[in-house]
Formats: sequence, structure tokens, C-alpha cells
Amino acid sequence: MIWILDNGHGGILNGKYLTIPPHKKSPILPGGDILYEGDWNRKVVASILKHSEDFGLKSINLTPELEDIDLDERARRANEYNNAFVLSIHMNGTDEFFQTEKRGITTFYYRHNEGRKYAWIFQDSISNIIPNRGIFEKQFRLPLKSTNPCLLLECGFMNNLQDVEYLKSEDGIDSLALRIVVAMIQTNKYINK
Repeated sequence: MIWILDNGHGGILNGKYLTIPPHKKSPILPGGDILYEGDWNRKVVASILKHSEDFGLKSINLTPELEDIDLDERARRANEYNNAFVLSIHMNGTDEFFQTEKRGITTFYYRHNEGRKYAWIFQDSISNIIPNRGIFEKQFRLPLKSTNPCLLLECGFMNNLQDVEYLKSEDGIDSLALRIVVAMIQTNKYINK
């Protein structure tokens, strides 16, 4: 099986954030930094790719470009593969204000594909490092249009200081990526029973 990794949203090119709409970022953090979701997603996917190679998993980056690729194009690219599993990496929240009520991992699936069967594997693995908010069915476009099992992982909240301070660090990115790879390995074992 091949793992298709989607680093949801655009990155940063020549100092310009390429995600549309541009609000996919944290409020200004203590120290003056801002976490840009599309840029952070790319760091997580790069770490997942590295760890998955270390463990012998076949994985690809669906959107290596820094531009914000249209969701229909992402789905078209993902659907070119058979015997694949799509993971779309994101971070929840808004740039308007910090809050303390919401934090943690949420995993989304859509009922027409097999994602629900595997959502808890990812949720349980990742909730070893950040709180578990559960799995939910939602009609996000990539899971909706994917012909392969597809999960959308909202890996914490950009507007929760506890989540963002941990997840923006190299250790946080690496720990999250490793927990995702552990879930990928467990999913492979489950599928190959």
C-alpha cells in the first residue's frame, strides 16, 4: 500500500503566505512569531516522509508545491493511485484570538470510503501526545472525493497556546510525525490481516 500525504494549504514562498484564505494562521504568539498552518503542515509531512522511509513504508507527498493547490486537483492526484491511503494534515483554529477551551487532535472521515475503520487507530496513537477530541464524519472535499480511504487530521489548535507552543517546536513536529507513522504501521497490519 502507498501512503499519500497531503500537506493541506499553501506554504511560504519569498516571505509570502500562499494559503487562501490567508486566515489559516495563529494569533501573534508570545515573542512575536506567527504559526502559518500551511507551512507547519509541510514540516509535519516532511517529518512523516522521513520516518515512514525509516520504517519501510511507501509514502509520497501529494502536494510538494508551495502554492495552495485546489482541493479538486488534490483529489484528482490522489485518485490516480490504487491500493492507497490518503492522510490530509491540518491544524485547527483561527488567527482572531487565543482560547483555552479547545485543544487536541480531531480525526475526520467521510462515510463513503473506508476511513472510519481506521480513524481510531490514528486518534489513539496521536492522543498519546495531545488530547483526544474524537472522530467525526464530515464532508470535507478531499475525503468526499477520494476513491481511497482518506482521513483529515486536525492536529491541535493554532489558537491554543498549549497546543501551538508544543506543536511548533521541532520536538513537537517530530513526535507528532512519529505517532502518525506508528498509526500508519498499525493500519497496514490491520489491512493486511
